[in-house]
Amino acid sequence: MDNLLKENNIGAYLSKTGDEHLSEYIGESDQRVRFLTNFTGSNGLAITCEKSVLYTDSRYYLQAEKESKEYKLMKTHR
Repeated sequence: MDNLLKENNIGAYLSKTGDEHLSEYIGESDQRVRFLTNFTGSNGLAITCEKSVLYTDSRYYLQAEKESKEYKLMKTHR
């Protein structure tokens, strides 16, 4: 992903969990955070650039530690 961003002169890519309908159950094609980070929780925000960061709240933090080892994790408040 980082190479793709650099090749196209894109400074960052922001992806959040969810779809355009705010559905509770997200279709496979709309699971962008999972595709980028391997994080399967229902609350996540990924920012990819020079430092890849995954934001999630305390409910999913331990899960994110296990699933998204290449991302710096940040805890959000609900």
